[in-house]
Amino acid sequence: MFYVSDTPKSEHINELSQHLLKSNFNTLETIKFILQSDWFYCKEYMNSKVKTPVELWVSFLRKLNVKVHTAESHLFATKSFGQNIFYPPNVGGWPWGKGWLHGSSLQYRIFLNAAFIDISENNSQISEPSAVEKIQFRLFKKHLRGFKYENKIQFDVDLINNLLNENELTQSHWLLDIEPITNINTIQELIQHPKFQFH
Repeated sequence: MFYVSDTPKSEHINELSQHLLKSNFNTLETIKFILQSDWFYCKEYMNSKVKTPVELWVSFLRKLNVKVHTAESHLFATKSFGQNIFYPPNVGGWPWGKGWLHGSSLQYRIFLNAAFIDISENNSQISEPSAVEKIQFRLFKKHLRGFKYENKIQFDVDLINNLLNENELTQSHWLLDIEPITNINTIQELIQHPKFQFH
């Protein structure tokens, strides 16, 4: 069940199937039924569903209020995560569940968002980098220079921290829905945590 889990219990599938038949395959009523079911909120379904590349990218943008100014940046990210939008790998469509967590795309899923934060943090404006900025980027951020759209992304860490403080939330509660982790001190480290791959 897409809205619930990659591995839902058979009794919940049967319950949903019966409701779907009774409602004459009414999609809206079925979604309401899912959202109003007690089992939808059970602990074992929380953070058990692997985010698709698009979901991973969108959750990163929304949770951290990251501003992206070009379509190329979106396409670059989702393709790196393993989902080339509008170009499924075969007639069977996209992978699902843990099928997303393999190969080189897994490396990008873990590290790319953190790299975007590192190279775009507190950009005040979006513009083409000067020759000096390009040289500085190559000298001081060699491990990130392959990301050709970095100057099209903005992130304001102070804004996020202020919003979290106003709402009495920690970074780990907001990003991972868990208690603070003693050896993790930055947003970059939090979004590389395995729990960020699930929702």
